[in-house]
Amino acid sequence: MRRVRIGDIIIGILSLAVILLIGIESWSRSGGSPELHIQVDDDNFVYSLAADQHLEISGPIGTTYVTIEDGHVHVDDSPCTQKICVAAGEISRTGEWIICLPNHVFITIEGVEETSKEVDDVVF
Repeated sequence: MRRVRIGDIIIGILSLAVILLIGIESWSRSGGSPELHIQVDDDNFVYSLAADQHLEISGPIGTTYVTIEDGHVHVDDSPCTQKICVAAGEISRTGEWIICLPNHVFITIEGVEETSKEVDDVVF
């Protein structure tokens, strides 16, 4: 039978402390209402979904035009060639995102949803 050493006890205590800290951090987060986060290279911008706005986001190849309207966000126009970000349509729920890779614009909604979680899909 193997003896328990002091190093084993220290590792066990440190592991429990890390688990407790992660648990406390995740439970204490109060997300509030969802927010729109826009990242362009190293710059981060945060907007409220409650206020209707027309945004002009400058990127390396030009300006991406974003509209916030009635809690929904969509890209009106972008200088990229394929316009996949425009074709992505509207986003309105936490975790949804739109990205314009050529212009380095990443748009995401973060925070706690006020409505209940809906089922995306059901697999039998």
